Amino acid sequence: MKACGQPARAGLAGRMLRPKRLRRKRSALHAVRWPFLAYAAGIVALSYSRRRLRLPRPAMVPVVSTVPLAVAAALPRGRYQYAGTWIAYVWLFKVAWEIPYDKPEKLERRLRIDYPIRIDSLLGAGTPPGLRLHRAFREPPRLSALDFGMTALHYLLWAAPHAALGWTLAYDEERFPRTAGRLAAVYHLTTLGYWCVPTAPPWWASEHEGRMDGGLQHITHDVGLAVKEKLGGEKPASRRERRAGDRDQGNPWGSMPSDALPAAAITARSLGEVSRLAGTLGWTLTAAYGVVLVYLGEHYVTDLVAGLVLVELVWRGEPLLLPLVRLGTTSLRTLERAVS
Repeated sequence: MKACGQPARAGLAGRMLRPKRLRRKRSALHAVRWPFLAYAAGIVALSYSRRRLRLPRPAMVPVVSTVPLAVAAALPRGRYQYAGTWIAYVWLFKVAWEIPYDKPEKLERRLRIDYPIRIDSLLGAGTPPGLRLHRAFREPPRLSALDFGMTALHYLLWAAPHAALGWTLAYDEERFPRTAGRLAAVYHLTTLGYWCVPTAPPWWASEHEGRMDGGLQHITHDVGLAVKEKLGGEKPASRRERRAGDRDQGNPWGSMPSDALPAAAITARSLGEVSRLAGTLGWTLTAAYGVVLVYLGEHYVTDLVAGLVLVELVWRGEPLLLPLVRLGTTSLRTLERAVS
């Protein structure tokens, strides 16, 4: 009897001596539904081969849209599931933004250049506001300290909605699904414009098409090149080389409506539900971001207004979409149980 009991006691002792953190990690790994993660990895790999395989562009959008759902189904419920799903969604948005440009020659036939210039000229009393800012504060092609500062601020403000989501996840987890859902809806609906109304941003219209007397420069790209030249000791690129690199921007014609400003605006509205101070901070950053985007030539004021209209539609349409969200959540739980 003693000999028979020794292995059992040894196994119990081993489990007791095993660090709790290690046991929790193993438990978490066992809770992951690996078939869903394998599926998501396969779709990600397929998306990076889509141009080489000449996969149809419209069909790829619903295919890659399943990746965040698969990640959500794969991970156990909780903060890690929320975080993993949001990371997957940001990847999805990037790919959905790029896909229309997979065949630039086809997209270029429908490229719109002049209509936002006309509208912005009306808004700017005869001159687009972006061009007014360039004439007032810049001496192209020289890059100033203001250009470097505005570019840095651009990337910081782009990350602000995601930082706000991270704060929500850490300190107010119950609000996270709704806040993230609103942001995702705004992001995803902007991609419809990139398919239906491909529009050249101000820097493209100016530098590549000669509009606005060529007075606007692709500041963010040129600042990036200048930083690389400074840090890497590279030879300064010629204007032709710099402009050739403009086409390697994921989708240089995905600018109407803006996705950056509405992302900040919908986040500001969500923060307003937390407190007046948080909402005020969110809207202050949103207003600053609008100025930055116009100064850098990334967007027309028209793009920003269209994005804000989209924010209002998402906000007011949210009650209509909730039943669909609940249906999707129920379907997701059913899939989880089927694989578990």
